Amino acid sequence: MVFEILAAGRCLRATRSPKADGTAGPAERLFKTASEPNAAAAARVSPDGNFLAYTERQPSGELEVFVTRFPSGEGRWQISTGGARMPRWIQQTGELVFVAGAARRPRQIVSVPTSFHPTFAMGTPVKLFDLGDDFTASATPSFDVTPDGKRFLMVRSRTEGGARSTSRWVLVQNWLAEFPAR
Repeated sequence: MVFEILAAGRCLRATRSPKADGTAGPAERLFKTASEPNAAAAARVSPDGNFLAYTERQPSGELEVFVTRFPSGEGRWQISTGGARMPRWIQQTGELVFVAGAARRPRQIVSVPTSFHPTFAMGTPVKLFDLGDDFTASATPSFDVTPDGKRFLMVRSRTEGGARSTSRWVLVQNWLAEFPAR
């Protein structure tokens, strides 16, 4: 499934399966944000495939995390308050984790227990840990969580002599060849 944000975030569309020639085919509209033309982004489908977590820019300019039914777009539950972004589902538990905190303020990773049946319900948000100043909150995914929710992978800035260094990515291809055959 391919997601795309169209018209400056006014709607989220998805292409469910590619055509035989490899092209994406026509996209279908999934839902409209509640207060269009505010931008919706960072959409993630729930482990059961029936809900979609996403961020939506509010009239104040802050991003917040919401959940809606997938693919119908029915219902709308606000998960965060006070600024949040980058929702991720923990596959084995159904918890929703995200970066909480408004732009340019201290941030933390927060977990919200969820249940899906008979309808969507959420528990009380719990702070898991604080993020340091070296956490890189960019337009690209800055963190992910393992399916069991026990480990997090984060992009962080490196500092040299008190100043942040320039970003550098290292792509290692064919890394399994580095290990001896067993």
